[in-house]
Parts: sequence; C-alpha cells; structure tokens
Amino acid sequence: MIGARSEAGIRRVARMGCHFLPIGEKRDVELYRAACAECGRPPGQVRILRSCYVAEDYERERGQLWPHMKYLLDSYTQWMFEADDTPGDKRKLADGFRDVGNFFAGTAGEVVDQIGRFRDDVRPDEIVLIFHFPGLDWKVSRRSMERFAARVLPHIR
Repeated sequence: MIGARSEAGIRRVARMGCHFLPIGEKRDVELYRAACAECGRPPGQVRILRSCYVAEDYERERGQLWPHMKYLLDSYTQWMFEADDTPGDKRKLADGFRDVGNFFAGTAGEVVDQIGRFRDDVRPDEIVLIFHFPGLDWKVSRRSMERFAARVLPHIR
C-alpha cells in the first residue's frame, strides 16, 4: 500500500504493482487504474482514509469539533505546503476556512448520504474511517463511533 499525490508518484505506484492509498481525489484513483492498465497489470486495491464524526446535532456540536478539525486540516496543509509536489500546495488555510470536504461529518443520515455519494463517485475498494481528532476528548469520539455503529453502518451498502 503506497500513498502518492503527484502524477509521477501515482504512475510509480502502478508500475510497482502496489495497492494505492490516495488522498481521495477521483482523478487520482482514475489515473492509478489507467496507469495500471497501461502497465498491463490489474489495479491493486484502492483504500482511502477519511475522518468521520457522527453527531446528534451537528450544528450544535461543530463548534466544539472545529478547533480539532482545523488542527488536523492545518497539519496536512503544512505538510503539503512543504512537499510542494502538486499544483496548489503553496496555499495556506485561512483562519476562517471551514471546508471539511475531506471529512464525513453530520447527523447519521447526512453521513450515510456523504459516504454513499463518495463511494459512487470515487469508487474506492475500501474506506478506512478515523473517528478521533487530535486533542478531542475520547468520550466525544466514542459517542460518535457508537452512533456510527448503530445508525450509519446498517445503512451502508
């Protein structure tokens, strides 16, 4: 399982015949599968990591979550900024940035819909979910995981 973000890196993963761990962009998954075909080999598994939070009332809870989500977003953005291997890496997050497109977050119904749309669009073989954000109280994370198990998992096809 190898992660890559640049076109050259993704093609390298295909040439090596490895499974792929992309950041989750549809175009990266498509490029990997096409590059595998060009190399005359079947694609390996595509696994995508996503953070997830299942809320009872997301509008009320997201204020508590935001500092922890922002820390995670800022950390990844800094690493990408330093790597500078993909167009757009040299931008920084603004303090008010709240695009949590890399997360599944909301009520159980919203998370079911988000996962379904993501799977239909990107078509990964597996989605690996991370339920804890840096610095967040573990009890809060655990309640989210329990809601996921009871209210989301039964609806995932």
